[in-house]
Amino acid sequence: MLSVSNVRVRFPDPGRSVFTCPEVTVAAGEIVALRGPSGCGKSTLGLAILGLLPEGTERSGRIAFRELILTDLSEPALRGVRGKRIAWVPQDVAASMSPFHTVARQIAEVAEVHEGASSKVATARAEALLARLRIEDAGTRMQEHPHRWSGGMLQRALIAMALMVRPELVIADEPTSALDEQSRRAVVELFRESAAAGTGFLVITHDSELVAALGARTVSYGAASFSTG
Repeated sequence: MLSVSNVRVRFPDPGRSVFTCPEVTVAAGEIVALRGPSGCGKSTLGLAILGLLPEGTERSGRIAFRELILTDLSEPALRGVRGKRIAWVPQDVAASMSPFHTVARQIAEVAEVHEGASSKVATARAEALLARLRIEDAGTRMQEHPHRWSGGMLQRALIAMALMVRPELVIADEPTSALDEQSRRAVVELFRESAAAGTGFLVITHDSELVAALGARTVSYGAASFSTG
């Protein structure tokens, strides 16, 4: 389903930092864990797949997703893939939600935009997902704005957002880093259930316990993924 090969990312910094990606494949229904030390470029690969690298960054190589060559797509074409077919769970939860809209509005909007779901149906689906992710009194709490939620709650809100339209692939960057043990188990159960239904997962993490709980195949990064050139 996903195949990453010969991908290099060159950043527009004075040192011309170059990141070399390892070969990565994810099959439908498979959970793959991308592991490596902090700063080795795991998140960079996720952003490269989605075409969300900083302006001025050069990307070469081949990233294939089913029938599409993502590295050949224009930005408008990529926008048709992101969210609906490939979902992203970013690590920076505070910067990933609008402070101007309720949590309910932001999660429900995914199904409204990508599936044409009614607000009522989308909101009910969002509430059910949040309840699965151990948000207490989800129907009431989701009507609040993000500043009322803790980092761990927002992390689960972003996971719910990613799974709203049952995407073919989810790329999740440290999805359980701010969660307690019970909430982590809820995320693991939901990811494994979604994988059983055919969704592929690329989970970026340094957490060996999470990898074991997910039953994930591991792709390891070394510390020398970056160079200058």
